[in-house]
Amino acid sequence: MNAIAPFLELSDLGPGTALVAAVVIGIAFGWALERAGLGSAPKLAGQFYLADLTVFKVMFSAIVTAMLGAYWLARFGVLDLAHVYVPDTYLLPQLAGGLLFGVGFVVAGLCPGTSCVAAATGRADGLLVMLGMFAGVLGTGIAFGSIAGFYESTSRGSMTLPQLLHVPYGVVVGAVVAMALIAFWWIRRFEPSFDAMHAADRARSSNATEPTNRTPSPPRFSAGEKVPKADEGALERTAREQIAASASSFGARPPSSGFATFSPRQKRGGRRRSIGVRRRKLLAWPALLLGALAAFAGSPFRANHATVDVERLAAAVAHEEDHVTAIELAEWIRGRKPALRVVDLRTAAEFETYHVPRSERIALESLASTPFRSTDTIVLISGGGTHASQAWVLLQALGHRQVFFLRGGLQEWIDDVMNPTILASAPPRAMAEFKRVGEISRYFGGVPRIVDKLEPRPADTNESVDRSESSTSDAAAAIRRRGC
Repeated sequence: MNAIAPFLELSDLGPGTALVAAVVIGIAFGWALERAGLGSAPKLAGQFYLADLTVFKVMFSAIVTAMLGAYWLARFGVLDLAHVYVPDTYLLPQLAGGLLFGVGFVVAGLCPGTSCVAAATGRADGLLVMLGMFAGVLGTGIAFGSIAGFYESTSRGSMTLPQLLHVPYGVVVGAVVAMALIAFWWIRRFEPSFDAMHAADRARSSNATEPTNRTPSPPRFSAGEKVPKADEGALERTAREQIAASASSFGARPPSSGFATFSPRQKRGGRRRSIGVRRRKLLAWPALLLGALAAFAGSPFRANHATVDVERLAAAVAHEEDHVTAIELAEWIRGRKPALRVVDLRTAAEFETYHVPRSERIALESLASTPFRSTDTIVLISGGGTHASQAWVLLQALGHRQVFFLRGGLQEWIDDVMNPTILASAPPRAMAEFKRVGEISRYFGGVPRIVDKLEPRPADTNESVDRSESSTSDAAAAIRRRGC
């Protein structure tokens, strides 16, 4: 199980414990959404009509909190941001997906997360949105072959705002915090106007559809006739009731008389509003201060300072502890060696053409910032072996001990695992070893052959290991055409 969270990379959580942690975090997240009222479709849809800005306030508050927390925890060395996974950017596919997501959000009034919250609280609309979401995932999976080209187009790699804008990370943090606080102030300032505007719209629509209920007019008196005290009080009460009913139909508070009178409940509500204002101020000022300081605090990423133990590296090379053969790697993969990570350093196009099973592509320039556990066994693969050996020195200098490189690169894998050959006149011991190699080869879809004459191939020396990338690519393309 892989989780996009540093605590899993930095701790000894096993798959079972990580699953429990994921469930606990998910329940807490759902509880927070429900407490904020985001399980209600009308509340979420009100965001698009400026009728209810709860979604904006909750989400922007979460963004600011997470951004400030991650930045300062990383700045003080508590958190290593290099362990946080940043998804790749695919410009056109993600623009199309965002447009489709937005249309679905407006129509359904729920997004994937809030639909789960709504369904968990018994709302039928949340359940229907979840069913639609799963149907869309299933349909996309079935039709993926026809849209795969578009899905993988306009790749921009892992992009962040500081990289895109060429500004320090702290400046982006400070700018986002400032934007959030200004937006919160603006909402606080103009939200009552939005409420009154939409209340008036609702009142006009209700007046157009419902018959008008006329309240009986108060009794009339002749000119000069003195109004009885009881009738005068009744008239005053009737007027107040009419004003209160009219105000409530508009969703607003009825105007008070010259002297404000409050019930105990109104007093408690006023105290709660006052406490809420003070609490918001207490949170806003620290956020503003931390955001302003972040603009001058530098990068939150740790600097990778490496030291090289030359004698230890020389001893590893002398005892051939720096590399593995293709057959050894195949046995590790077949035997499902624990914590094995096979890293392919070639280009994305070469990796797509053919790669070793269970391997992952990591660019050489990104290798130093890639999170590896101390228990990982890392095997590096390149086209011929040169780049893999250079990467081996880099990872050794960074403190990783269980690191090896495939001596002959991908070409050795193709020759020894996918296309193993032996002379028919080979001695019995060699034939017995070839039988074992043949079983491994067939496991990976290879074709072992016994021939009368071997085709010439470069000797396994450091000078000849760096074979041409074109010959390796041609051999890999032939393996793929074969269906393996």
